[in-house]
Amino acid sequence: MAPKRPTGFFARLKEFLDWDAPDDPGARLMYYVENGRVDKVKASLGSIHLRSSVMSGDPSPLQVAAARGDPRMVELLLAYAGTERGARTLALRKGPLWRTPENSEDFALEDCPKNALALARLSGDRETYAILLKDAEQAELDWALYAATLKKDLPWMTELAERGASPNAPDVYRYDGWTPFLRAVGADFLAGFELLLEKGGDLRLGRCPPDYGHDNDVSRYSTPLYLSCVNGNARIAEKLLAAGADPDRGITESDDARIRTPLMAAFDRDDADLGRLLVEHGADPALLAGKWHDGRSVREEQISHPRPGWDFLAAA
Repeated sequence: MAPKRPTGFFARLKEFLDWDAPDDPGARLMYYVENGRVDKVKASLGSIHLRSSVMSGDPSPLQVAAARGDPRMVELLLAYAGTERGARTLALRKGPLWRTPENSEDFALEDCPKNALALARLSGDRETYAILLKDAEQAELDWALYAATLKKDLPWMTELAERGASPNAPDVYRYDGWTPFLRAVGADFLAGFELLLEKGGDLRLGRCPPDYGHDNDVSRYSTPLYLSCVNGNARIAEKLLAAGADPDRGITESDDARIRTPLMAAFDRDDADLGRLLVEHGADPALLAGKWHDGRSVREEQISHPRPGWDFLAAA
């Protein structure tokens, strides 16, 4: 599905004469890409040095073409990327970008850097997406899975997972460590969680980002089980426990130091049913953890300030 070209005599004449084209070679190339001028792009690629013309945080021509759903332009740019000169230029960057191209729609994924593959899929043009998917590298598949998880698009997630996209690839763009698997858990996306768990979602550690409300300390780490207990999602917690998740590992600063446990998260929510589930799977209510309730364990806190429904802690 090629993007629409200008209609009307004067509009086509204006396009033919390049009246609005910028003087800067890199900006001119982007102008041609944005307007679907395959002929002009083809003539420009071999004659200008593009590396300095594309800022690292801005979308590349390839990403813009993908977002527009322009299969012929994408094919041209990918062919150039296979040349020695093309392989060295930022203009053919496929990887994630923070700002969505101005001429594309808002995909409701503003917190997700989108790569060319994801932009093509979100554009709705299947031909463009198929072209980029055909020879997609591991990192491209992983980023697309991250976007698909945020969008809660289960068919798209399934397609990418079947092609080998990792449920545990971290968000290296912002270095906060969110993975598709953690995103599915944090969003209470049960179907997506089940898919990614089946595909090898890591039950152990993932980074707990500052926007999740844990004292803005990104040195702390959170397990999927802990996130499920923070959310009070017993169905996800039960599946994680059945899969072998450690019932006592929550937020940690190292592999040995337990700073928060899933049981503490359940206790903070006053979710006795979730707490009982954890204890039945071996959670220890006598564990101490840093500053939580002045250094008391969950059992000690229940003794000091009894809560209805938590009597089972005494016998645990």
